[in-house]
Amino acid sequence: MLKLLALILFVLANATAATAQTDIASGKNNYIEYQCSGCHGDDPTKNTNSIKLGADWTNIYFAIQNVDQMAPIFSDNPSSAFYLADDQGTLIMQGIANYIDSVVNPSAGAASFTISPSSKNFGSVTVGSTSSATTFTVAVTGATGNVTSVSSSNATEFAVTGGTCVPSKSLASGNSCTVTVTFSPSSTGSRSGTLSVLTNGSPATLTASLSGTGSGTPPASGQLSFAASQSLGSQKVGTQGSSVLIPITNVGSASVTISSIVSSNAGEFPITTNTCTTAIVAGGTCSVGIAFKPSATGSRSSTLTVTSTGTGSPQATSLTGTGTSSTSSTITPNEGIWWVSGGAESGWGVNVSQQQDMLFLTWFTFAPNGSTLWLVTQALRTPGTNTFTGAVFSGTGPAFNSVPFDPSKVVGAPAGSLSFTFTDAQNGTLNYTSSDGSVTLSKPMSLQVFGTSVPTCTWSSTANLAAATNYQDMWWASPAGTESGWGINIAHQGNLIYATWFTFGADGKPVWMVFGAPQVSANTYSGSLVTGSGTPLGATWNPAALSAHSVGTGTLTFTDGNHATFSYTVTGVAAGTVTQTKAITREIYGSSGGTVCH
Repeated sequence: MLKLLALILFVLANATAATAQTDIASGKNNYIEYQCSGCHGDDPTKNTNSIKLGADWTNIYFAIQNVDQMAPIFSDNPSSAFYLADDQGTLIMQGIANYIDSVVNPSAGAASFTISPSSKNFGSVTVGSTSSATTFTVAVTGATGNVTSVSSSNATEFAVTGGTCVPSKSLASGNSCTVTVTFSPSSTGSRSGTLSVLTNGSPATLTASLSGTGSGTPPASGQLSFAASQSLGSQKVGTQGSSVLIPITNVGSASVTISSIVSSNAGEFPITTNTCTTAIVAGGTCSVGIAFKPSATGSRSSTLTVTSTGTGSPQATSLTGTGTSSTSSTITPNEGIWWVSGGAESGWGVNVSQQQDMLFLTWFTFAPNGSTLWLVTQALRTPGTNTFTGAVFSGTGPAFNSVPFDPSKVVGAPAGSLSFTFTDAQNGTLNYTSSDGSVTLSKPMSLQVFGTSVPTCTWSSTANLAAATNYQDMWWASPAGTESGWGINIAHQGNLIYATWFTFGADGKPVWMVFGAPQVSANTYSGSLVTGSGTPLGATWNPAALSAHSVGTGTLTFTDGNHATFSYTVTGVAAGTVTQTKAITREIYGSSGGTVCH
């Protein structure tokens, strides 16, 4: 991938004019004009860089579509020798790619693509709700061809939610792949968009028109929405369990201020955290943490009442739990990074942190367009079992390099439900269903072993986290909660740390970066930050779609077992090169103590 980017930089840096066409003849002219032939020879099959034998050229599409990675070589000044508009650059690179492929894989040039249906009217859908998914079929005839990207011109309202047409999808003649799209109108009246599928054949761009009508009357003022009920499971009488977060979202069109949040049975269902202390903007989300401390055995309950300036105030949710005479099960924490058993789908995984009877999972995977996506869930143990279940959320937030990072700008959205059942300390099963039901999966999972030794973890209500010498856990900005919304999961085996950083890109969308960090000095671990693209969540796993590239370096320096600094230099995820250092600490969401690995 690094060689590929070097090629692209060379091509664009030498651009003085543009013949922005994607057919093979123009692609050949572009290949010569931008001095590719001077650098690599007239015959692309003899290239010694990463473009070889027709296998890797589709990576050009991935690189050119991630123009933020090439921002330094784009100029706003047309008189500059480095001036090249983004759309021109995309077409030029597509043309070069088509030419190279026609030489190294001649049959690909004859690939003929169609999309059906060519248009879709989703009808009338209530503002704030989502239609059922429509499936578009992309078929190829004549020769093997490639689908290189799928996008929607109005992704907010006409979202690509899945399908098998993943980036770099290769289709033999006579075969097809699918794209699923849903309609979520943001306002009333006629709405429209265009589904675009780029290919390496003819035509280079397939389009399908999208339309629909937003109906209903959205709240003119703010309106809060949250779950109607929340179970806090079982808990031993006289002890307090882990806090459960209840997200509260403003689905109206104006800000809402919450004046009070009250638990009618605060003794048994105390409010432990509350981020709803400032005005909630339209579309914004805050959360309330509730714990369960039963005073007697049997069913216990409370009502959480939220009073605000929003429509329908006051609003309430019911809280339930069961008091027991003993703990539901022995707590043996499940920690670390988990992936599909045997590494069968290397490229995505789930980070697991457990405190008492609660798991906090951060799931790194890929969005419908193949870009990075992460999801989170708090999952409670089903009493007497090793199964944990919880709601899944996605979100948006301030770019990772924002100073200051404003946690009130983090907006969460429901993304489905999840359960994780552990067979033993290193094996289990992940089950997930998306909110709209379009994605349902069940995956056999195993603990990823990458170091010389796998730590043993224990939970203790009196744990001295500062004394820990193994740093495996979920960490966030210090002081705790000051930058709620992003974090870094640390899996620590022997003298090697594998860290996954969950944060937001320049566009506010989820971004994750990972780094394997060997110990480089006392209490310091450092490695190369990597991100990439891959098979969208829910689609059939395609290892050829996985593409990774380095975006900088990350370094973790630990003062003790509970305090560290995270220093990083990142290029290509935000404008320019970003160098920052953050103080971080373990995130504690159990009632007290913590999980210690050794």
